[in-house]
Amino acid sequence: MRRGIIYIDNNYAEFGPLPESRDNIRIMYEGRTIWGKSYELLKDYLGYDYLNGCYVLGPDINVEHFPQAREMFPYNLDNHNYNTKFVEHLFRGKQHIEHNVDFKFINEFPYTFGLEFETAGGLIPQHRLYELGLIPLRDGSISGVEFSTVVLKGNSGLNLLKQQVEELDKHTIFDKDCSLHIHLGNFQLTDDVLLTVNNLFCSSDISRYVPPYTFSTHMYKTNKEKNYCEFNNKYMSFQEMYMDLVGRNFYGDFTQPHPKDLNGTRKWNIRSRYRAVNFINALCYAGPKTIEYRMLRPTYNFNKMLGWLFIYGAFIKYAERNKGKGKTFYRVRVSTENIIRSVYSAELADILCKFLQLSYQVVNTQTAYDDNYGMRVDIEDKIITYESFGHYFY
Repeated sequence: MRRGIIYIDNNYAEFGPLPESRDNIRIMYEGRTIWGKSYELLKDYLGYDYLNGCYVLGPDINVEHFPQAREMFPYNLDNHNYNTKFVEHLFRGKQHIEHNVDFKFINEFPYTFGLEFETAGGLIPQHRLYELGLIPLRDGSISGVEFSTVVLKGNSGLNLLKQQVEELDKHTIFDKDCSLHIHLGNFQLTDDVLLTVNNLFCSSDISRYVPPYTFSTHMYKTNKEKNYCEFNNKYMSFQEMYMDLVGRNFYGDFTQPHPKDLNGTRKWNIRSRYRAVNFINALCYAGPKTIEYRMLRPTYNFNKMLGWLFIYGAFIKYAERNKGKGKTFYRVRVSTENIIRSVYSAELADILCKFLQLSYQVVNTQTAYDDNYGMRVDIEDKIITYESFGHYFY
């Protein structure tokens, strides 16, 4: 038990014993931080202090502040947690879609998805994290909190993602040390598919559509000793791929832990996860099976995310339809446009190929301003817009 506020109104605050719960919240009251029973019980009289990361009596305050929140981590969760799998169950089923939109073409995207938003500063109130399905995590490579989405799928997933992005855009910021990572799940988990996705990615022209330093993060990030997005290697066999990424032979089991992180709590020890396409969650552990694409610069441009979701999905779809051809792509080059046209309807493929050209335009314009790592998001946001791309979907 802990002691805290169990009732408040405009004139009175009542203190009493509180059962310890994840619903408990931190409230600044008369100059000190105390516990409150729950946001739901006390919400009519609470605001949020966006600078100090706690609730206050009255309206929101310090809304325009973006504190470097990695160390303060003001949430009633394990503040040493670096992995969603340990807390995702706390967020399950608590999300609410405020404005439902029907997205076109979502029936052509069969995969689950999840995004990791790395931030340099800013906080979101704890109750909003549950409502939005944003899980706060620690990440030693950034100065802020990493907000990871719950597992998303289909039309409701895109609607929730749109809300998440709008909230993040209001209350957080990012810098050159941040990235946006996208996970896809619900694919056919076979050695053929994984090898083909890897070699297809390596043999494609995907690098035309991202900034020149994308695969050399040590060229611009604060940590010059580590490349967080190394371009993948090609492999002649899945056994070779597994040996390179996991460090042992493959015996048919995709649930064995990685030998450098047996408990799943020290993922930074696995250097092979820092590839542009990270297969470790697919190759190891019993948790959700995902392929992680790590090559995007931070953004709150929902239209850009939408385009890349479908393009990443195209690589997996193509691999699923061309099982057994992993070795072929060890030698043969293939264009991203051809991959897209091979797996999607003609209408959707035309739209996504237009998105590729918009992305190519963004890269060319940014590099013309000596931005080789894609932080001129003002350029990106003027080129990839609802009018130029998003309106095809919603």
